[in-house]
Amino acid sequence: MASNRRQILNAVVDLLQQRPDNVPLAFFRPLDPIGALIQLSVRFQTEEDVEWVAQELDDEYGDPFVLLGDVLEAPAFKGKRLKFLQDARVVDRPIHFDTQAVHYVESKWAEKNGLVVKDMKPLG
Repeated sequence: MASNRRQILNAVVDLLQQRPDNVPLAFFRPLDPIGALIQLSVRFQTEEDVEWVAQELDDEYGDPFVLLGDVLEAPAFKGKRLKFLQDARVVDRPIHFDTQAVHYVESKWAEKNGLVVKDMKPLG
């Protein structure tokens, strides 16, 4: 089990560090951690696998779910991270960045899964 988790973590880090040769560095934007998790969602078998990989990523890349948790009422993703990743993997437009993931959650996924989006009020 632990070796499978480590393999997934290594694959996620590889995606985060990957840059196509034909894209100049000035124009390249790497995947956000949530985008890498979504791309590799078929490799996860359990919610605990997702949690372990996310915790390991947190040290170097930040919590991949932090922004998503910020837009949802608690308990937000408790027990639903794997389902989110798998659902997000099959949307018509690939999700690579936090902002795309937040838009997907706010516009479709939260309501379909019985979650409530926070009423966000502008500051000031």
